[in-house]
Amino acid sequence: MVRKVTANVYMTLDGRGAFPQYPGWDRPSREPGALFREMWIARYGDVTTVVMGRRSFLGHQKVWSGRARKPDDPPYMHDYSNFLDRTEKVCLSRHLTKTDWEKSRIAKGDLGRIIGQLKRKVGGEHPDRRRTPDRSGGPAAQS
Repeated sequence: MVRKVTANVYMTLDGRGAFPQYPGWDRPSREPGALFREMWIARYGDVTTVVMGRRSFLGHQKVWSGRARKPDDPPYMHDYSNFLDRTEKVCLSRHLTKTDWEKSRIAKGDLGRIIGQLKRKVGGEHPDRRRTPDRSGGPAAQS
């Protein structure tokens, strides 16, 4: 069976994104905004692999890895960091040669070939299959 691939993409011409239909997207919040809930929290149980380009990967590692969390960060931020730390991550890059983010690897070459291999990969068992929702609507720590 071929794994399902869902694109969660936003693109800019100047490196800046804006999501006016989601008020509050542009500033940290104690509660997740509608955009964050729709793009991530609602999909925790479905996503088995996250594929990112180099800049997105490095930015996410810096801001969203478990190492980046502070004890007083809101629960949804801890949940998202835990989700990313547990989920397979593929970084598409011609320049990076290594990563120290757990469950991550660097992929070089033809994007179609890389995605095709991911689709055919046996497995896709999600780390949150045995989960209980927490107060932010995302998964709690794995049971």
